[in-house]
Amino acid sequence: MAVSPEDLFASPTPNNKKKKKNKYAKFSKADKIEKDPLEQLIEESEEKVKAIETEAASKRIKVVPVSPEADKRLEFPNNKDIDPYDPTTFGYIEIGTVQGAHGVHGWVKVQGYTDFPERLTKPGMPLHYKPVRKRAPRKITLAAGKETGMDAFLVQFQGVYNRTEAEKLKGASIYYATQQDSVVQEDDLIVSDLVGLDVYTDEEETFVGIVKGIVLAEEMCAVPGLGQDMLEVAIHKSKSDQRTGRPVPDDLVLIPFVPEIVPKVDLKERKIVIDPPAGLLDLTYIREERVVLKGLLPPAKTN
Repeated sequence: MAVSPEDLFASPTPNNKKKKKNKYAKFSKADKIEKDPLEQLIEESEEKVKAIETEAASKRIKVVPVSPEADKRLEFPNNKDIDPYDPTTFGYIEIGTVQGAHGVHGWVKVQGYTDFPERLTKPGMPLHYKPVRKRAPRKITLAAGKETGMDAFLVQFQGVYNRTEAEKLKGASIYYATQQDSVVQEDDLIVSDLVGLDVYTDEEETFVGIVKGIVLAEEMCAVPGLGQDMLEVAIHKSKSDQRTGRPVPDDLVLIPFVPEIVPKVDLKERKIVIDPPAGLLDLTYIREERVVLKGLLPPAKTN
């Protein structure tokens, strides 16, 4: 049979090529190793680094939904009653003071002055802060907060996530807008609303005096829930000292602020009706005021 030159030099077809088999293939473990061990460790390390960076980024850009109260517009009182250096005269209540930074993640220590701890612990609570040497409060949103003790809080504000930013808030006053009524329940009363109210007895509404202040239960008893708040009422006197001619200081009496003794508080008529037990109004005391000399004493007489 004649063979052409093309067939003589042509490469063998796959069907005719003899395949070589590795007789040691069944003992080899090379096919079970998918990646080089060093490369696999590097990939695992890179994945962990990405996971840490993602978690840190999520904390830095964490945005807390703002409560609906933040959209309310404030109504300001008469300009004659406003002190531009005192935010409490135009719609704010001071609820705390920043004492300093805590840790490296933007937390600050706050000394609280409020009976509503949720104002410093509820995420998304719209608040205001007034830096030292500044006049007007500025808006700020509470990101997180927790109560650590009596009137002591750890607070983190939105946008403050490092110690440098937290230290800038040291000394700032924290305010709560009085127009945010959703936190205050219908039966709740604000201390500033009670001061200055006239006090009458339940019998024929005889005038007793004027509320001068509120003594909170925490100030009188260290055990929470054991005591109750007290109304400090000044029993008015129209007498004057015959020797000096100056008016006699008003007698003060503490009245427990409980429904059995204080059955009615009327903020519209600005009066409080009390039903005191026998002898309560006789337990009065006088707060002595320190006398300040405003001038030089005359020289002593010489014989």
